This record gives sequence, structure tokens and C-alpha cells, in this order.
Amino acid sequence: MAKKARSEGIDQLRGFAILLVIVGHSIQYSNGRSYFRTEAFFENPLYRLIYGFHMPLFMAISGYLFSGAIASRGLWSLFQARLRSLIVPILAWGLAIYILEKKLVNHAQFPMNPVRLLMGYVAVCVHSLWFLWAVFYCTLAAALIHKLQRYRWPTYLGIGVLLFLVPDEGNAYMYKFMYPYFVLPIAWRDAGLDAKWGQASRRWKVTILSIALAGYAVAMHLWHKDFYIYTSHFTLLGRNVPIQLKNDLARWLTGVFGVVAVVAAGALIGERSDRIGSWLAGLGRQSLGLYIVSGLLFSYGVSLVLSNARFSWIMTSAVMLVVTLMSLGATLLIRRFPGLGLLLLGGRA
Repeated sequence: MAKKARSEGIDQLRGFAILLVIVGHSIQYSNGRSYFRTEAFFENPLYRLIYGFHMPLFMAISGYLFSGAIASRGLWSLFQARLRSLIVPILAWGLAIYILEKKLVNHAQFPMNPVRLLMGYVAVCVHSLWFLWAVFYCTLAAALIHKLQRYRWPTYLGIGVLLFLVPDEGNAYMYKFMYPYFVLPIAWRDAGLDAKWGQASRRWKVTILSIALAGYAVAMHLWHKDFYIYTSHFTLLGRNVPIQLKNDLARWLTGVFGVVAVVAAGALIGERSDRIGSWLAGLGRQSLGLYIVSGLLFSYGVSLVLSNARFSWIMTSAVMLVVTLMSLGATLLIRRFPGLGLLLLGGRA
């Protein structure tokens, strides 16, 4: 029974996280080409509030869920499961993205040379759906550390330090940014702290929530454009080391405050059985499909249809609602066909 309650609570957190993703993208893509190209969304207060922690929250949830499997399954079993649940959807959706990029965005012909055609497709797959790649790479690192190392905490920390010296090629800067949020929940449960958190008093949880909220409020007060991982990236190589390190640590700490605040608030509220709780849990169970389909709708639909729009909260809200419903409908439709669900959603229930 406790396991079911925990799953429902996790689904509600995932539902909250995916809703934030859609809201953030609505701000970014719904307000015209000028708003997008000048990156004015980076200065939007709600966008800033969301982007300080929403993807770290998603990654922390992924790490927490993976920690339940890492102790009971072998390396090969874990690897096979991740290939099916992450790489297969990446490859399948990569084909759709490749076609959309060629025909809808670039209005170009497909290469006649099969080698160039394949290389173009592979390049799209490698650079698309970055969050799924981040989960995949973090999974491999965490599984290897957990299975092969006795001293896991020092190894987690050592890899985190080494990441500062890895170049930011491709989307590597985002994978590196996500790493600590994935491994911290695993280390947390490995140390038995999860059970202690569950037994903690309400007063203690309120204290943690208050500290996290205060920390996040200070972080938002100090936040500026260079704190986004998309603008300043990650590596220390070839950079002004003090400034880059400050940006890296600031965004990491901001994400930690945000994740802790949401988790603490969730623990205090408990599993909701009302309509809001059921709705959030429903979104959470479809979060993979919502993430992928909404991303396609924003990139190849909303941004083109509303290219001449001006900023409007009414339009942003309307787009958020429409994209959420369309993405949810598409995801549920895909799940009705097991073969299609396996190909596009990794067979997730």
C-alpha cells in the first residue's frame, strides 16, 4: 500500500514538472519571432522562476526512480531497459524531427547519397531530445559506479569535479548540468536517508521547506541571464574560471533549493486524492509523451503560426492549454497501440 502511495506522489511531482515545462515553452514560443530571437523570454519573471529548477526536478525524480532498480538488477538488464525506454524513442522521433527540419524549416531536399542521408539523421538524433540523452548517460554512470565501486560517494563527487574539465561539445553542457540531480537521490537512498526523511516530523519538514524557499528567493533575486545553462554553458576550459565557476555553482545551488522546496512541499501536502492531485498524477504518468509531443508542437507549430505575435499573457495561457490537451491526446492515442507505444514511448505503462 505504501508503495502505491509513493508512486502516486511521484506521479504528481512529475505532473507538476511537465506542466512547468509546457508553461515555460509557452512563454518562449507563443509571443512571436522577435521575442524569441532577441531572447527576451530570459528576462520574463515567470520563465526565470520556472527555469531555475524545473529540469533539475525532472532529473531528480528520474534518479530517485532509478535508485529502486539499481540495487536489484544487473548492469546488462539495466542497460537493455534504458535502450528500450530511451534510445528507441529517440531514434523513432528523430526520424520525424529530421523530416520536419528538412521540409518544414529548411525547405530542403533529402540527400540522394545514402551515407549523407544516414549521417544527417544520426546527427538529428544525437542533438534532439536532450533530456532523454541526459537520463541515459547519467544512468550509465550511476549504474557503473553502483555496481563496480565500493566508495560510491567519493566517486560521484570525483566525477562531478571532472565534469568541469570536459568540453561542452554538442549538448554535453546540459548533460553535465543534470548529473548531480540524478545521482544525489541515488546516494540519498543508498545512505538510508530516504527512510529517515519519511519518519521526520512535520515541524522538521516545514523548517526544510522554509530554508529552501528562502534560498530560492535569494537565488532569484541574484539571478541574471548568465546563470542559464543555455547562455553560459558549463566547462571551465578556455573560460574566465572564476566567473564560469560562479555561474555553474550558482545554477546548481538554485536548482537544489528549488527541488528541495518542491519535494518538501509535496511531503507536507501528502498524496492528494482530489481532482487536482488526480489530474497532476495523470499528467505525470504521461510525462514522456507530453515532453516529446509538446516540444514538436512548439518548435514546428506554435512558433510558425504565431511568428508575428506580440507578447500577451492571454495568448501564452491559451497556447499552454491547447498544447497540453493536444499532447495529452496524442500520447494517449499512441498508447492504445502497443507496438507504437513501444516504438515511440519505450513501452512505458
